[in-house]
Amino acid sequence: MKRIRITWALLLTLGFFVPCYVIGNEISSAQSGNWGSTTTWVGGEIPTDNDNVTILGGHIIVVEASGKHCGDLTVNTGGKLYTNNSTTGSYPRYIYTYGDILCHGQIGNGVTYDRIGFNIEGNFCTISGTGMFNASRIRKYKNDHDTTTLTISMLVSLDYGGTAFYNNKSGTVFNLIIEEGDTLTIPGDGISTGNIAIDGINGGASSTGGGSITVDGTLLVSGILYLTNSNSANPVSVVIHDGGLIETASISCPNSGASGHTFTINNGGQLTLTSGDWGEIGYTNNSYSFETGSVVEYSADTAQTVGNPADYHHLVISGTGLKTIITDLESGGNLSIEDSATLELEAGKSFTVSGNCTLSGEECMVLKSPSDSGAAASFIHNGSISGNGTVIIERYIKKYQSTGDSRYHMLSSPVTSQAIQPEFVGNPPEVEVDFYRWEETTGTWINCKDSTGVWNINFQAGDNRNFIPVSGYLVAYPEDVTKSFTGSLNTGDLSPGITYTTGVYAGFNLTGNPFTSALNGEIDSWVKSNVDNAIWVWDGETGNYKSWNGSVGTLTDGIIPAMQGFFVHTNGSSPSLTIPASSRVHATQTFYKSTLENTLYIIVKMDRLRDGVVIQCNDSAYVGYDANYDVLKMFGSQDAPQIFIEEDEIYLSIDVRPSGASGWYFPLGFIAGTTGEHQLIFEGIETFLTGENIYLEDHLEQQITNLRTDTVYSFYAEEGPQSDRFTVRFGDPAALSQPESEQHITLIARGNILIINGLSNSNYSTYIQLYDLTGRMVHAQYVKSDNNQIETSVPAGYYLVRIDTGKEIMTRKIYLPGKINER
Repeated sequence: MKRIRITWALLLTLGFFVPCYVIGNEISSAQSGNWGSTTTWVGGEIPTDNDNVTILGGHIIVVEASGKHCGDLTVNTGGKLYTNNSTTGSYPRYIYTYGDILCHGQIGNGVTYDRIGFNIEGNFCTISGTGMFNASRIRKYKNDHDTTTLTISMLVSLDYGGTAFYNNKSGTVFNLIIEEGDTLTIPGDGISTGNIAIDGINGGASSTGGGSITVDGTLLVSGILYLTNSNSANPVSVVIHDGGLIETASISCPNSGASGHTFTINNGGQLTLTSGDWGEIGYTNNSYSFETGSVVEYSADTAQTVGNPADYHHLVISGTGLKTIITDLESGGNLSIEDSATLELEAGKSFTVSGNCTLSGEECMVLKSPSDSGAAASFIHNGSISGNGTVIIERYIKKYQSTGDSRYHMLSSPVTSQAIQPEFVGNPPEVEVDFYRWEETTGTWINCKDSTGVWNINFQAGDNRNFIPVSGYLVAYPEDVTKSFTGSLNTGDLSPGITYTTGVYAGFNLTGNPFTSALNGEIDSWVKSNVDNAIWVWDGETGNYKSWNGSVGTLTDGIIPAMQGFFVHTNGSSPSLTIPASSRVHATQTFYKSTLENTLYIIVKMDRLRDGVVIQCNDSAYVGYDANYDVLKMFGSQDAPQIFIEEDEIYLSIDVRPSGASGWYFPLGFIAGTTGEHQLIFEGIETFLTGENIYLEDHLEQQITNLRTDTVYSFYAEEGPQSDRFTVRFGDPAALSQPESEQHITLIARGNILIINGLSNSNYSTYIQLYDLTGRMVHAQYVKSDNNQIETSVPAGYYLVRIDTGKEIMTRKIYLPGKINER
């Protein structure tokens, strides 16, 4: 049957628009047969571009070669159109289609792979119907129209092994729309997977075509979804609308040659990566947006890498394959790790989840540590955690070199319940392994082993052998080790159990960072009662504590690493402290802290060992010890140099005084841990007013150094205290005079008796003050040459003895005997 089709065109003739008729045919099949046979069609005409073709029920039409044409194409119920798979050859056979495709019958063999293909060349084309559409390829091949839009309104399967859908015509635009409730599936040919690429057959450089993929329904791709290529001159976009789903093995988004290339997932849209990952993620001329309410899922049963083209909203991890995050990542919504799935965060990378976490499986998340002292993985979650899943958090711990060195480490657990044995201490305990807790009430380190080397049942109350939440522990190992915390993550604001007991070490509590990320040590803003604005973090490599008062100090950027123990200091009864979850930060991130005005950093170093103090002028501080700003000195390893500021008979590591520094002077206490060359390094001189000089006075060498011009001072020191050697002075330096020497004074310790020899035979008394290594005075007494012994009641340990003869002041360091815990 043949009908006449009339369309309207306009011709410009002699200045007038004259209507002209273009004749198109309605052609129906006469019988089964080849498309190119005249006997196949009613009227004996082979269809051309403008002919609408209908294949009637009961007729099977075979595309025997490429180059067939039609306008609209209709396959009625019971009708079939395919290439006859047995004679297909190695390439698809294409029909150039300039209209819609309505399939109530069958396109493609439907049983075995059929290489029928369609070149969609009109302005608009909709594929719809109730039948079966199993083709090989769909593409735009010619430039008869600059822009072609194809709408999928039924289930369409493209079974080509390789790129099954693409725009092959440079300079044109090919748009694909998949309607709600409908599906385009690209499963491959059973040997190779199928791909989709708007621009070129494989996202390569052969085409400069553009276009878009808009998904309101479902797009299933067994291979790769290509966004664009490096030569693309036309924008390419992919957008998944609410209710839309793209499932693809992987995505390739190389850098683009023109701007405007986008990949967008709207609220309610979902992208699922079924076996691969993002592959190449280019940012040149490409942009990515995962809107609030969007979902990205990694679902493979094989290993996948979780890429980072943009911040995720809801990230879903499923399938049995290991999923690894190898770059910093953010999820603005939720994280779901389904049962049997595992997500691993690589060492040195950060992951933030702003919403809630659902953890369904045992050990479903792993935070890796490097095999050296680099940054560990960092994880921050801001919502709730539900499910029965547990997390593994690794922590690398560097070995100690000798039994007396400073390479201890302070740990805190990031999980709610972590056994100490056997992961951190063997059962029975190893001889070479140290594991201690600090007891504020007695001011002593408590060993996990008793005197016979077995577990100390009095290590913690009730023989508790778990890490106490928000508490710190001191550990050391003879070999480099990576230890693992396993359990449910700590959440919310947390409070350590801290105490205050009068005595020698009153108020020092070893707490810890209980999170899987670093903490901003902004203790000055934490909710607390009877707690100083002071933090001390042990650095085993330098042999000293780094201090911080909430805004300034020697602790780099004030950052407390994840799982790091740290000291705080209480100053009254019933103390309390809350460590807020809002203080969590990623230590791998860059901190842009402005240079602090009127702040001087003084570092003393000898080889790898070093110590530091901070001097600052602040109008909010007052003269004398101020627990809101000043920080006490905690002394470090015996072989490391020690530096401190003496004020009001207290040793400080941070000394903050009111502004107007002119005339201020700061006596620097110094103890050489080892005989040899040392350096004093001064940083921050430029933050003070340029019209005022700052000087270092070396009283031993009788040297004055203008720190405006020389910020490094080298000097020789013998092992031991030289507490009165240095002074930092703002303004003109005082005239130096050689004091009358009393250096012949020596100290002898016998048990708890301190003997001072070498005192002058005079009626003058010498004032002796005994300080512990936190800077607290624990004993004071006058002595004379004929009464030179002091009986003390302090615990065994090292002490600083300040000797004031009335002519000069000197400091000595001495060890008062007693039993101590050692390796």
